[in-house]
Amino acid sequence: MQLDGLGGVYCEDVDIAQAVPADFPEPRGVRPWAMDRSLAERLWSKSEEGTGVALLS
Repeated sequence: MQLDGLGGVYCEDVDIAQAVPADFPEPRGVRPWAMDRSLAERLWSKSEEGTGVALLS
């Protein structure tokens, strides 16, 4: 299977999406901010603050 052993990939059109630059003109692919660990951590923290629920211990 194509996804065996893979985690954290983005999929589109029944395939693994390709990383593309932020200014890529087409509405496909994964933009850099979607793979930015720092932004993901900030979003996670804001989600916990906004909901009042600690999602991970």
